[in-house]
Amino acid sequence: TLSTLNLSSNKFGPRGSECLTDALRNNKTLTEINFGSTRFGDKALQKFSEFLTNAETLSKLTLYHNEIGNEGMNHVANGLKNNKALTLLDLQGNKIGDEGIKYLADSLTNNKTLISLDLSDNLIGDEGLKYLIDALINTTTLTKLNLDNNRIREKGAEYISDILRNNKTLTELSLRKSFIGSKGGQHLGDGIRNNMSLKTLAISNAHLGNEGLQYFIDGLQNNTILSKLYIGDNKYDDDAEKRAKEVLKTKSGPEVDISWW
Repeated sequence: TLSTLNLSSNKFGPRGSECLTDALRNNKTLTEINFGSTRFGDKALQKFSEFLTNAETLSKLTLYHNEIGNEGMNHVANGLKNNKALTLLDLQGNKIGDEGIKYLADSLTNNKTLISLDLSDNLIGDEGLKYLIDALINTTTLTKLNLDNNRIREKGAEYISDILRNNKTLTELSLRKSFIGSKGGQHLGDGIRNNMSLKTLAISNAHLGNEGLQYFIDGLQNNTILSKLYIGDNKYDDDAEKRAKEVLKTKSGPEVDISWW
């Protein structure tokens, strides 16, 4: 019986996607689907949503680089709303904005299985992030969240701080290429201060600046769990980096492996 289907990079487009969905309509055994870079498009996802609704065994769904917008995200979210097996969802490199993320957040509110969520390289702003964080903040399964290269700014960093303070399972978080600024650095510092689960944090190229770096490092000083930090390319100068390193020499707990570039 068919349990894994990988058709990534087969650019069959919307029409091919619809034909494939028709072929899968009655499948009850698939656990993993990879349709990355197949040019699904929003319209074809409406039919795919019907398949997802009945795909009770599906645990891993990969749809990266598929030109999925808010409409397409609505179809995917509707299909996953009652799924009780999903552990991995990869939506990297699409065109999902705040409206689309609201649809996804609604479908994940009662999810009790999701472990890894990749939303990097989309169009998610602070408003959309708020919907997502509200849905995930009390999850007891999520360990990996990738939000690289979206439109996350200072307010979004405040929402991230909320999940860092309250969530007990998240171990990997990535916010590379964000626009959180110095105030966002302060929010993340506040969130990481007493966090007891996060082991890897990537905030490279997040426009922290000198002040944001200092705020964040002050919070990190009290953290005893984080073991890997990517913080380079953040518009801080050599003096700020030097001061941060001096502060970390007095940090309690194990040493953090830090990438400054």
